[in-house]
Amino acid sequence: MIIAAILLILQIANAPVAPLQQFDVASIKANTVTPGCPPFRCGVTTMPRSGRLIIQNYSLRLLIRTAYGIGVDDIHGGPAWRDDDKFDIEAKAGGPVENDRSLFLMLRQLLADRFKLKLHSATREAPVYALVTGSGGLKIRKSQDGISAPRGPLGVGTLQLLRVDADQRRITGTATMTEFATFLSRISGRSLVDPGRPVLDETNVSGGFDINLSWTAEPAFAGELDPALISAIQDRLGLKVEVRKGLAEILVIDSAERPSPD
Repeated sequence: MIIAAILLILQIANAPVAPLQQFDVASIKANTVTPGCPPFRCGVTTMPRSGRLIIQNYSLRLLIRTAYGIGVDDIHGGPAWRDDDKFDIEAKAGGPVENDRSLFLMLRQLLADRFKLKLHSATREAPVYALVTGSGGLKIRKSQDGISAPRGPLGVGTLQLLRVDADQRRITGTATMTEFATFLSRISGRSLVDPGRPVLDETNVSGGFDINLSWTAEPAFAGELDPALISAIQDRLGLKVEVRKGLAEILVIDSAERPSPD
């Protein structure tokens, strides 16, 4: 049985954020006028170069999802209003920050300060995917860039998911096997910031690879990988995606309060 935690959630249970990783100013207001989640009026805008983070019409669980990079269905407990109450946040650091990940770390501290949010991590048995090398070996070549470690705020290298047309999909970019596994987990979810079923890198293969994979999409349950994508990974990349049982990490809300009006 796989016993490793699946999602890389750094310092998850009430971890303090370094003093330099805090917003200088932050406005949090209840959103009572925007039902649902209409385009351009619901979501997250990150501007690392100016140290700004703007969030529109998000519930407490969506805020936690954004701050910790964990699927919303893996956030449990909390007050009755955790999904119903929506909030608008505008926050700004004293200067530029390194990347989106830095802004999300600062959001953790903001939630602790203003929502009095307290969390702890736990594990539960759940189905997971394992990315392994196929019996015939890899069919892709290593990148010439000498990549050896995960990069970027989402840990997916330079990989992108492209929608070519109504049915055709394409994954392109350069990644380590760990980054590719993380990417697969994220595209099985609702979005790149709301991961689906965890994918573990069990290939024991180091280095970066240039990945260019196209396939015709088939229906899949939420949180699961497209079965046509799984077949394409095996046929064209020399990898296999196996379903296993493992321990998935979840977050439990111990307590939270509505923030005071600005």
